[in-house]
Amino acid sequence: MARNDTNEPRNRPRESELETTVSLLQRYRAGDLRARDRLIERYRPILSRWVLSCPPRVRHDAAVSGRDLVQETFVRALKNLDELELRREGAFLAWLRTIFLTLVRQLWRDSERRPE
Repeated sequence: MARNDTNEPRNRPRESELETTVSLLQRYRAGDLRARDRLIERYRPILSRWVLSCPPRVRHDAAVSGRDLVQETFVRALKNLDELELRREGAFLAWLRTIFLTLVRQLWRDSERRPE
């Protein structure tokens, strides 16, 4: 493994990458907006991939874009963070997925009510 002048591996993650989701959530709950930004930065790519797996009726809906769906998921998750219990690893991701799927179902129902 390649080493730099400090005898540490070069591909070692930076300290900021080692922040756990739990520590970021705790910091955000204490009012740290940088922690919120790190959470969004960390989970936005995952939510963006979820958008691609949505049914075409939802994904191509003129009333909402994929970005809107991702943003609304984060808004709801962070607004209702007090409801989240961090009992296990991956709890926040599961929380995001629950909110995301609820929004997708709502969009699906709304699209069925609208004429084509």
